[in-house]
Amino acid sequence: MRSDMWIYNVTDNEWVEPEFMYDIPRWNHADFMYAYPPHWKYFVFGGSTGIFEEGVDRNLGSFTNKLHVFDVEGDNWIGK
Repeated sequence: MRSDMWIYNVTDNEWVEPEFMYDIPRWNHADFMYAYPPHWKYFVFGGSTGIFEEGVDRNLGSFTNKLHVFDVEGDNWIGK
């Protein structure tokens, strides 16, 4: 339910939080990495989205069927 992203660096054996964040929190989604030339891509599909105010009861959010793609080497979301 946050709009953050963490990447595991296998070389240094550590989790890294990139400087950027995606602006729409999403959870209960499907995702996978794929070697899509010329760079690895991270695909995120569907799930629940929503923005919640502090101190307000939360609901399940809204379901979405959108596909988002992250270019791992370029460190950016494609089509955002």
